[in-house]
Amino acid sequence: MGRSTGTRHRATRRATGRGGFTVTELLMVIVMIGILGAVMVPRITRLTARNKASEAAAVVQRDLERAFSIAARLRKAVVLTADNAGLYYQIADAVGGTVRVNRNLRQGAEVGVESMIFSPTTITVQPNGIASAPLTVKLRSHGAVRTVTMTRVGLIRRTR
Repeated sequence: MGRSTGTRHRATRRATGRGGFTVTELLMVIVMIGILGAVMVPRITRLTARNKASEAAAVVQRDLERAFSIAARLRKAVVLTADNAGLYYQIADAVGGTVRVNRNLRQGAEVGVESMIFSPTTITVQPNGIASAPLTVKLRSHGAVRTVTMTRVGLIRRTR
């Protein structure tokens, strides 16, 4: 008797087309999605920070290469001046001061970082491709640090 009742209930459910999920099943899915989200959000945040730092390092590398290119093309010295506190730098003619590149690395800018350290803060690039000093740039974004180094002869490298 118990067997026929259970069979009839299943048959009735199929016949009427009223299949679906129970509340318990739906709650289990919601809990699993919540757990996955809690685990993945910190990882995604770290990846985003690394990407921002890497992108900022790539921009700085291109701008340093550009400084050498501008000096050679214009046949006059250019000066790179960085403001570490203001998170920006510029490349300008040594004589006349015409600004050739102006880059802002603040949060919310095209490429935002928390801090940058140019050491030294001012270098001059001569038209013959020689800089006044080697340069090291450290960029930090949410714990991720990227370093760009430049030799006096214009060899520029990005490292972690």
